[in-house]
Amino acid sequence: MEISPWALLLLLYISALALISLFKRHPKRKLPPGPKPWPIIGNLNLLGSIPHQSLHLLSRKYGELMQLKFGKFPVVVASSPAMARQFLKVHDTIFASRPALAAGKYISYNYQDMTWAPYGPYWRQARKIYLNEVFNAKKLESEEHIRVRERQNFLSHLCSLSGKPVVLKDHLSRYTLSSISRMIISNKYFHESENEESIVNMDELRGLLDEWFLLSGVFNIGDWIPWLSFLDLQGYVKKMKALYKNFDRFHNYVIDDHLAKRGAEKDLVDVLLELADDPNLEVKLTKDCVKALLQQILLGKYHLPPMENSSWALLALLYVSALALISLLKRHPNRKLPPGPKQWPIIGNLNLLGSIPHQSLHLLSQKYGEIMQLKFGKFPVIVASSPEMAKQFLKIHDTVFASRPALAAGKYTAYNYQDMTWAPYGPHWRQARKIFLNEVFNAKKLESHEHIRVGERHNFLSRLYALSGNPVVLRHHLSRYTLSTISRMIISNKYFVESENGKSIVDMDELREMLDEWFFLGGVFNIGDWIPWLSFLDLQGYVKKMKALYKKIDRFYNYVIDDHQAKRSADKDFVAKDVIDVLLQLAEDPNLDVKLTKDCVKGLLQVFISPFKLIIEFLILTNILDVFTQIDQIL
Repeated sequence: MEISPWALLLLLYISALALISLFKRHPKRKLPPGPKPWPIIGNLNLLGSIPHQSLHLLSRKYGELMQLKFGKFPVVVASSPAMARQFLKVHDTIFASRPALAAGKYISYNYQDMTWAPYGPYWRQARKIYLNEVFNAKKLESEEHIRVRERQNFLSHLCSLSGKPVVLKDHLSRYTLSSISRMIISNKYFHESENEESIVNMDELRGLLDEWFLLSGVFNIGDWIPWLSFLDLQGYVKKMKALYKNFDRFHNYVIDDHLAKRGAEKDLVDVLLELADDPNLEVKLTKDCVKALLQQILLGKYHLPPMENSSWALLALLYVSALALISLLKRHPNRKLPPGPKQWPIIGNLNLLGSIPHQSLHLLSQKYGEIMQLKFGKFPVIVASSPEMAKQFLKIHDTVFASRPALAAGKYTAYNYQDMTWAPYGPHWRQARKIFLNEVFNAKKLESHEHIRVGERHNFLSRLYALSGNPVVLRHHLSRYTLSTISRMIISNKYFVESENGKSIVDMDELREMLDEWFFLGGVFNIGDWIPWLSFLDLQGYVKKMKALYKKIDRFYNYVIDDHQAKRSADKDFVAKDVIDVLLQLAEDPNLDVKLTKDCVKGLLQVFISPFKLIIEFLILTNILDVFTQIDQIL
């Protein structure tokens, strides 16, 4: 076969032009060392089945910076912290973009999501949207109730399967998808089974997400040898196009549903649709951009792709741990914490408290000093054990540490933290304190109640005298004495009777038991307070008891308040006679800093009655000899 001289001349001419162009562009280009590339495939033959291990072995031979060739494209590999810093920090904007692979084109709306978008105005705008609308602290805090609810559903579902084999991955997928859909798109656009009507069921959506992760990470030969791409030798592009259609159908359904419901409660989709209408955006958001950003968040919060090799899982774990550590160091670069014992996962230092906590804390303070840090479950706790340190907390910085932690007891037995014991330091607490000082503990008020105390004390001693020669449980009589005194001082009446035969809302023993249980439940160690994700299980049964106690106490206080309101309504010239009358008057005062609701009145009433009872009993028991001396003198 003869070759035409003209064809040979043309071939030589093109080769000469290509050679001249190459030398002109890179006359003295100095490249990193690396293995010699093969024709067409470059160094793809050196990657092996575990790429990162293959690259590590090559870096030991060619150094911390080396050049490979993947098919047609040159690739530079850095394998030391110093070299990585050059790419990730010093020259980060140059190397910020990912290569334009088929995955970005076909399953990320033509490189429109933040993962695949090239660095530039659109990428910066997408990043700004994520920071302002998804990851800001206020937004995350507002969604806490969603995460708590979904976590409860997840754990309840696991509980119902106790004793059976459980594939945890499947249940975690359901948990994350349910949480995401409620946080991001305000609805579950899928259902648990095929029998329910929806655009997609749970297993289908999970399959779509898993396939997205798989196809994003595959090695598609057409990406690196472009002239082979049209053949789609591995079939990946076909799968990507099919996946795109399924995802696009789902995203269209979500967006159309939100467009139809415009004006209702807003979520991220609504925000993105509003931004798409904003003419002042640097880069206009098309419908495909909205879909890509929505898909990014859905995928980003779902899970890691399925790993076939444990080393990949370990790598991901190390990466996440490193990010968490960097974040912690950035937030608290020079934070110096008090010493303390090493913490266990989940429980913290709860294992060190023992059955007598104050003695355990004393022993720990001897080892770690007068100020130490512990962790009770999720929450850090600082313990001061010297007068000097106590002064810092109780006097110098008292307003900072004035509030008690928000425990279940305050929520369920104190009208959602409405009494002065549990209320956080602030306007309501200061107002309650003012009411205490002006209406209960002022000298004039206490003096006006002297005849009540004298009368009740006389009745108490008379009862004891009548029982002379018989065994006496002094605590029961003290309870009767204190409750009678309190009811006459605080609520102008005895809203209970001495025995069950009398007519009343509650008898003496019932009221005493209610108050004793109130004190007991106010001091119990409820595990759900310190490990919040276990709270819905109520492992010790304390929350159930608190709710039952609340119903009893609330019934009693409603009876007392309704009785007082009836007397006020019946008398036009009514004059306040006791604390409840004063509280009901204050509840109608429009000039109060914080309005007193009926629950506030009940909360304050409870804190008037319960501590009075405890204080009087304590004072009498600690001065028992003086009490019996008085009995001798009177009788």
